[in-house]
Order: sequence, then structure tokens, then C-alpha cells
Amino acid sequence: TEVNHLLDLAYKSDMHLSSVSAGQASQGAEKTTSRTSTNSWIPRSTDVVVDALYRRAADVLQMNEGLLRWRRGTEIPEFAESSISVAEPLQCVNYQVGQQYTPHHDFVMPSLVNLQPSRFATVLFYLNDDMEG
Repeated sequence: TEVNHLLDLAYKSDMHLSSVSAGQASQGAEKTTSRTSTNSWIPRSTDVVVDALYRRAADVLQMNEGLLRWRRGTEIPEFAESSISVAEPLQCVNYQVGQQYTPHHDFVMPSLVNLQPSRFATVLFYLNDDMEG
């Protein structure tokens, strides 16, 4: 299934202690007690299954899926000045019993990509159905 495939990709990659932004994009990230999970990142270009998730997310958001991947400059004339994606890689987060992601502040003023600030939408996929609480 897609769920098993994504879990497989996440666990085969570098799962590491989650972090939050240190406040400035140039400062990187810091470990914190507000986020005690582990996570990894899976790029859209990994395979066709991951690519299909990006396409579905674009459908849900009612946006051109070409914005969520590298593209030729002429592909979307309104965004011809750049061919980079406005989407981040998929972030796969694993929470064990007792781990948490509490409210925190890690916003940084993003640079504009094609006049679009970063992370204008977040799409969540829950890869399990046995949650309690």
C-alpha cells in the first residue's frame, strides 16, 4: 500500500530527532523539548508514489501541480522567472508514546519565491488509524 511504502521510505532514510527553527533562516534548527518526535524528509522526486501524493495535494488545494515541482520556465507563464518548486519535501514524523509537539514559535520571515511566501499551506497525511487521545 502507499502507507507502507511511505513508512518504508521514512524508516530507511535518516530518521533523526525533530527540531524547530532557531529564529533566523541562517541560524538553522535547534533541538528542543517542545518537539520530541523523530522525523525525516522525502523529496517528491523519490518515486512515482511520492509524486502521486504531491499531485493529489495540488488537486485538494486547487492549484497547478507544476508549482510543486521543478519545471521549465515556459511551463507556467505567470511564474516564468523561476523554475523551482514552492513545495518542501514530505516531512515524515514519528511519535512514540509520550512524545509530543507542543505549541512553539519558530517562524522566520521567508524569502519570496515567485512572489509567493514559503509554506502558504500545510497538508497532513496520517499514516495510522489507531490513535487515541
